[in-house]
Amino acid sequence: MRTKGNLSFDILEDRAALTQAVEHSDAVFLLAGVTKETADKPLSLNADLARAVLEASQGKPVLLASSAAVYGAQSGVLSEDASLKPVSAYGITKREMERLAARHPNACCLRIGNVAGADALFGQRRDVFVLDQFADGTFPQRSYIGPHALASVICGLAKLSLEAALPPVLNVACPGPAALNDLLRYAGLSWATTPAPLTAIPSVHLDTSRLQDLVPVSGGAAEIVADWNRMEQTN
Repeated sequence: MRTKGNLSFDILEDRAALTQAVEHSDAVFLLAGVTKETADKPLSLNADLARAVLEASQGKPVLLASSAAVYGAQSGVLSEDASLKPVSAYGITKREMERLAARHPNACCLRIGNVAGADALFGQRRDVFVLDQFADGTFPQRSYIGPHALASVICGLAKLSLEAALPPVLNVACPGPAALNDLLRYAGLSWATTPAPLTAIPSVHLDTSRLQDLVPVSGGAAEIVADWNRMEQTN
């Protein structure tokens, strides 16, 4: 159905609407997906959604939301050429989605890092934040991007996809990881600490040089928090 100028339909149940929407589009973004499995929404839907959109793509550029979770617990700077070793069920389903996309021309999977406001840190209101702290006194570091910066990247890639084929995969984040304690500090929030368990991952650092060559994006911890605050003020 159409609501306020936008089309609204079930991707898996209404293939006719999906086909019609693609016909009237220059490029397609698949941002829909399941992050937490429930009885009626299994994580396997991520692959089903990708398959439906790719089959309906008619050769047009398709950009699919993947995740840094496909890299698993690997250390070091992670480029798009790194092996995929997901450890979570979510990461495994995103890897399967990427395998489907690899069979289609003009498909680009966006391995998105943490998005401020849709993450485990800022995505849920809480009275007390508890951060893992490692033996050397440091806190976890993660590749992050703010919501407005992400929207800018998406728009930029959409325009570029009409001129030339994008790489099959792209890491999407601001350059360099942000320490979680710095993010909370710039947000004016306090936190408690707990000794990091052996399974804690010290750093998830996405190499974004490929993205920078296409759509430059900047932002340290302060800029990421400011971006998140702008979104909060408009909600």
